[in-house]
Amino acid sequence: MTSDSLQQEVAKIDKALSEKSLREFMEAGWSNIVPDDFIGGWHIDAICEHLEAVADGQIKNLIINVPPRHTKSLTVNVFWPAWLWGPRARPGRRFLTASYSSGLSTRDAVHSRRLMQCEWYQSLWGDRFKFTGDQNAKTRFENDRGGYRISTSVGGVGTGEGGDVIIVDDPNNVQEVEYEVSRDLVIGWWTGSISTRKNTKDSVKVLIQQRCHPDDLTGHILATNPEDYECLILPAEYEGRAHDRSTTFGLLGFRDPRTEINEILWKERFDEEEISSLKRELKWKAHAQLQQRPANLEGAIFQEDWFNFYEHIETNLDFIFQSWDLAFKDTEGSAYVSGQVWGAGGPNAYLLDEVHRKMTFTQTLQAITNTKEDWPETSAIYIEDKANGAAAIDSLKTKIEGIMPVDPEGSKTQRAMAISPLVESGNVFLPDRKTNPWVQEFINECVGFPRASYNDRVDAMSQALRQFIKMRAKLNRFKNLPAIGNLTRSSPLSPVN
Repeated sequence: MTSDSLQQEVAKIDKALSEKSLREFMEAGWSNIVPDDFIGGWHIDAICEHLEAVADGQIKNLIINVPPRHTKSLTVNVFWPAWLWGPRARPGRRFLTASYSSGLSTRDAVHSRRLMQCEWYQSLWGDRFKFTGDQNAKTRFENDRGGYRISTSVGGVGTGEGGDVIIVDDPNNVQEVEYEVSRDLVIGWWTGSISTRKNTKDSVKVLIQQRCHPDDLTGHILATNPEDYECLILPAEYEGRAHDRSTTFGLLGFRDPRTEINEILWKERFDEEEISSLKRELKWKAHAQLQQRPANLEGAIFQEDWFNFYEHIETNLDFIFQSWDLAFKDTEGSAYVSGQVWGAGGPNAYLLDEVHRKMTFTQTLQAITNTKEDWPETSAIYIEDKANGAAAIDSLKTKIEGIMPVDPEGSKTQRAMAISPLVESGNVFLPDRKTNPWVQEFINECVGFPRASYNDRVDAMSQALRQFIKMRAKLNRFKNLPAIGNLTRSSPLSPVN
């Protein structure tokens, strides 16, 4: 086979695969506009599949939340429009694209046009449309089949301009999002201007955004009309199945394929060291921009870098105690129960173990009994003396020593704020995350409180640390009280069930 014949065969394969798959089109056309080698990832496949579903009418409106530098703009704003006009044979599609900066939306439009004008693209799909000479500018270009692309910024859509496909890429400027007036400007533009820019009832909206504030545009949509949107939410580090927010309604049946806590989203491009570096750079913003789980700085009761970690406890423990948050109902799996084992060593509190799963009343009683057997040095088992907890206390107080009813003071938030200084001062230690994967889930819930989906772990921790503070005060009055000695347990630290 001659070199020309080989090239023709390769072109035929590129054409066939690209017309079938946006992901294949991206890889085949990548080198025409990007100097670096194409690095695939399952998240790119997922984004492409969702965009294909939008193109086919399966998904009406789509939100994609993904960390920065994960190829979101190239996929959605550069390759997808070019794929629809050429390989998908829909050159009549009219695009309206916007970002917080007109420069960013113009940049992507230029890249997309450059891709469509390159020799490779023209040789395969050049017969499907031609660019018109009178409308071929950076911010607006048209083709001879009625399709066009308009690029603008938040607040910049002209009168009468609309689209069949409306793409909004990072509408909130991360440098300005903390200002309420900036957030209101974006929401006002979205509700007042973009809502009227659909060309037909079948027009679609695609919002791609790294989360940056609870009240950014994604937050506004999810708070007002989430039922109208399919959401593809991809955190940089996996947080566990209980916190899997990969797809809100799952019309495509998609689930995050990761199984290990802290598993990297795009390990082929960002390793653990790079993600750690990004965390240090972003500081408190990392939870939003990397994990897509924003919280106001002013409202962040706990921050991830406040917690310390241990592999081995180097000091004798003064006492060991347990704290239980009981939220069971009549059937298995109704709600989570959180039980924690804590140790006190000098000024520090050490989380030694946890039980965290959905249980019935009977299963909860058995879990408390088992945990007491696992940690025989336990001197007190604190259970909130309200609602479900009262029934457990009544059932266990004659069977297990050390059952201590707790009358909660104040709201859940007030109780968490009361022990927040202890965490911030570095006196709270958790087991090493690498050998105890459940610890990251514990941290995620703490950092997300009170906006997280679950708060049972925080409730149990707040109760435990409030009792720790009280017991330390008593212990300080008896300086010569002997320590327990070396830590013992009848079984190893248990993972989350």
